Amino acid sequence: MRTVEEIEEHPGDGDNKLTVQRNYAYHKANGIEKEKQVQNATLDGSEDLVQRHTFAFEIPAYKEDLVRDYCLEPVAQTERLTNGNAVSRRATIWKKWSFQDDREVLAPHAVYEALSANASMGDSDWDGTTTPPEDMWLQRSQIEARNEAGEILEALDNKGLRHSIHYDRHGYFQVAQYPNASRLAGQATSISFEDYEDADGWQLDGDEAGLWSSRILHDCHAGSYSLRLTNQTLRRANSFRDPEARKYLLTCWIKTEAQLRYWGAKPAGARL
Repeated sequence: MRTVEEIEEHPGDGDNKLTVQRNYAYHKANGIEKEKQVQNATLDGSEDLVQRHTFAFEIPAYKEDLVRDYCLEPVAQTERLTNGNAVSRRATIWKKWSFQDDREVLAPHAVYEALSANASMGDSDWDGTTTPPEDMWLQRSQIEARNEAGEILEALDNKGLRHSIHYDRHGYFQVAQYPNASRLAGQATSISFEDYEDADGWQLDGDEAGLWSSRILHDCHAGSYSLRLTNQTLRRANSFRDPEARKYLLTCWIKTEAQLRYWGAKPAGARL
């Protein structure tokens, strides 16, 4: 561990001056700040602030994979203390994600925030064998699915609601976001006819190729292309069963000659 110390003195009235002492500790493996201590001292007393990081490669369950890939920067846990008392602690659990080319990649899975000063993670919590105690840790988010590029497809928030992200055909750039909906389960989808998009099941009169060849440059709500429908049918079949038996409404925007108008809400199963 490499340390650096800084001391600042700010004049005040009489002897009431403020002294600020900062100590930084850097991990020798990656050269990144691991701990910062700040002491504010006046005649009225002192306040000691500490921020301490635990890097993911320091966790036994992750060390072999991350050191092998020289992935030494990500932080697994950050804790903050004031005058020796813990005021916050946040931890990121990692897991191995499987991909179609038989790859297994270690990457973040869930984020937890401590509910008590003595909350701690055990080895089985870090490696995913067990779940951190609910009376000590609040789950802030959990990644449920990733695409082949490793980007997040779906995740749960702290209320357990599922949110989805739609990417371009290469899987790197976000095209759309769907709050409180699962795209993988067919609860949400979209298309704007751009070159970078994946048609993802959309068809024009049963033909995906015809969809792309029928596009019009400009005359669009956003982007560069639009699709003008005369007697054709633009279709994508979505089939899903909601375990909570909730009701769904389908919505659509249609651009007419005069303006863009709202098509309205229709019961699930209606044809657009």
